[in-house]
Order: sequence, then structure tokens, then C-alpha cells
Amino acid sequence: MSDIQTLIKESRDLILAGDLDGATKKKDQALALKALDDEIKSKRLDFTPPAPEADAPAETATDIATKSWYGRQYGDAGTAMDQVMTELYGQDHRKFAWAKSADFVRYIRSGHCDQQLHRALVYSPKQVEEFLKLGMSVAELKATQIESQDTLGGLTA
Repeated sequence: MSDIQTLIKESRDLILAGDLDGATKKKDQALALKALDDEIKSKRLDFTPPAPEADAPAETATDIATKSWYGRQYGDAGTAMDQVMTELYGQDHRKFAWAKSADFVRYIRSGHCDQQLHRALVYSPKQVEEFLKLGMSVAELKATQIESQDTLGGLTA
């Protein structure tokens, strides 16, 4: 039993014995201890990990491997560039870049390729950064990318 519960039990026993002053003292001590405990709990830092979001899917081994490959291939360009790349290629731009690279390796080895990926144009974060420095907007970059896929087969001049 905790100290507070012990004090409350002793207070009840004193009431039954007829000692109301002693019972009041025990009750006051219990209330003071309770107030101290509450204050300590309110000032204590919360170290419990946040609950995972229900909507966020768990990261798979493939996701981790893709992130590792992308980081090794292109480096870490930061969250701003990550946002731009997401605007250009969608939420899974790392997987898209990996799939394009894997398709190219398959084409070199066997001469066969995925026609949709074969025509896709994938800019590196460094190239995108240079285009942005030249004054192109993300919308213009996306339009150029789509136009080159349609008319040039993924090749840019």
C-alpha cells in the first residue's frame, strides 16, 4: 500500500475510534502527499514514445534498402530538395529512381526493358538544383520532363 492509502486507512480507524482531531491530521497529511505527488507528476518529462499513426504504413525492408541506395547514389540533398523531388515524381521518388536504374541495367545486360520506364526521364537532385538556380520553376521542370517523355523518348537535348 502507498503512504497515501495508509494515511487514509489510519484516518478511518481514528474516526471509528472517536479521535476526530487525529483523523483530521491524517486526512490533511494524505491530501498534502497527494498534492505533492500530482505536482511531481505534472513537472516530470514524458519519455513515452509517440504512438505510430494509423494512416502511416510501416517501413519495409525494401523501403529501407531503397533509401539506402538513393542516399549512396545521390547523397542527402535535404528536406527542401526531397519536397521538390516528391513534386516531380510523386511520394515514392526514391523507388522510381531505383526502378529506372534497375531497368537501365536490365537493358544493358539483356536488351529488354520496361517501355514505360525506358521513356521516363529521371533527374538527379543535383540536376534539379541547377535547373532551379537557372530560374526554372518546378512546374516548368515537370512540363519539360513530360514533353521529353512524349516526343523524345526520355532524351533531352
